[in-house]
Amino acid sequence: MLIRREVFDAVGLLDEDFFFSFEELDFCFRALRAGFATVLDGSAVAYHECGRSIGADAPLRLYFAARNHLLLASRNGGAGKLRTLSILGLNVAHAVRTKGASLSARLGAVVRGVRDYLVGRLGEGPTI
Repeated sequence: MLIRREVFDAVGLLDEDFFFSFEELDFCFRALRAGFATVLDGSAVAYHECGRSIGADAPLRLYFAARNHLLLASRNGGAGKLRTLSILGLNVAHAVRTKGASLSARLGAVVRGVRDYLVGRLGEGPTI
């Protein structure tokens, strides 16, 4: 991401409540609401070594995906019942399809992510 300083001055930094994933989307929504545009260069190429920080198949990734997806929706357009159910369904489906840990560990991570979102436990999160 290339971001002008005036954007940070207007909307602040990336929100640490997300800690891992969705924070850049939240930042872009806040910038948009402040009158800035987000531009995508479709010809740009970036290499991302996925899974190096948490692990591509780690249950912790599923935890943050569920929690932060709900958090993003609630802060940017509302998390109505249909949207919330869609987010839950997508995250459960992702947990079922992901490889790595046992199915119960993967689904448990999604459940913990949803629970922590509901009780307002944000930021760094647990070690699963």
